[in-house]
Amino acid sequence: MLRFLLAVALFLANLPLLAEEIPVKGEPIRVPLTRKTLDLKQRENSLSMVGLGSARASESVPKSLKSAPEFQKPVYYELQGMERQYLAVLDVSGDAAKLYIDFDGTGELDKLKPGVGVFEAENQRKGAASQFQQFQFGPIPLPQSPDFANASTIATAFCYQFAQEKNSFMTLAPGDYLSGMLVLPDGEYAVAFLGGKGVGWVVTAVDLERNGTFEGGLVYGDAMMRIGEKYYTVALLSDGTGAEFQEIAPQLGVLDSQCPGMRMSVASHRENSRICMAQLLPNQSGKWELPVGRYVQYLHALSKTDEQNREWKLQGDLRSKPREFEIKPGIPTVLEMGLPLKLGYTMEAGKEPGEVLIHLNLIGKGGESYSPRAQTGPDEWSSEPAQFIIYDESGKELAKGKFEYG
Repeated sequence: MLRFLLAVALFLANLPLLAEEIPVKGEPIRVPLTRKTLDLKQRENSLSMVGLGSARASESVPKSLKSAPEFQKPVYYELQGMERQYLAVLDVSGDAAKLYIDFDGTGELDKLKPGVGVFEAENQRKGAASQFQQFQFGPIPLPQSPDFANASTIATAFCYQFAQEKNSFMTLAPGDYLSGMLVLPDGEYAVAFLGGKGVGWVVTAVDLERNGTFEGGLVYGDAMMRIGEKYYTVALLSDGTGAEFQEIAPQLGVLDSQCPGMRMSVASHRENSRICMAQLLPNQSGKWELPVGRYVQYLHALSKTDEQNREWKLQGDLRSKPREFEIKPGIPTVLEMGLPLKLGYTMEAGKEPGEVLIHLNLIGKGGESYSPRAQTGPDEWSSEPAQFIIYDESGKELAKGKFEYG
């Protein structure tokens, strides 16, 4: 789940209209900003899911490593997703570990100073029946751009060390951010800026649903985003004291899911593979206006309100394959989703010999998957898990049981 948004970049499509080619409307709206610490324990907050960089363990010593202290059990990384690659080494000794990050690019890890390039941590899963060790390092000072104030000045590193080192990985999350309030005619929206030019990109977050989650309102780079029924470009001021939101008038087309009650998130990017727009489309008639261009649909949910005004929601399965589509002017784009639903399942081998895991899911009209458990509130669920019976070809009962949620 950590740093899920980094993975979205692998699926995104081209947005042909650049922000500077789109007509602007009115004067930009200035938003003053103040710095806040990011609480990574708030998993319900999408800000905690933003990633600055990530890396898989390397099986060999990187060529960029020039000199190093005497390691106990080193694992080598090259952080991706940032302005450039940074060499990092996790050195584990029992349940203690040191993390070395070469932000200066010299390759001389033995010259790094504690709290600047060298950090220490304890295994957070000590004593737990776990297949891996988990280390959390920070605060880590981030490299700063000489001509641009970073939205995030510190970071937290998460390292997951598995028995097979090649499966180990690390992620880098922002430790602080810039916060403000955008005032529009339809209301106020909390806004946040994370990352920065010194680490590769700025992430703009807008709390579109005004509930503190920032769900679906994340944009990487200087691209357009939809707020309410209008579109804006966003620019963070170079000194970090404020941001400007400029209303624009892009050419629009229509996306039709042919399913009232459908919610989805879509994303698009330019040819340089930077995320340009990651946007939650709210629950409406199942139709939305979007700027002309190519997109990927990567999250979805189906909801309906009953006579007691309770909203029943089927969350989309994260294992659903992202679907690409193109919005054209004057021609509605149909992306069939939702009803009718049919029952589906997947099977995979378990950890124990002879163990088989059967995953129950619901399949929508467009082949998308949903969790079989309807949600009626943050911690409220609709029904007991389904039961199952397995028969052989002759109809003889072989096994039966009950699914488990989680």
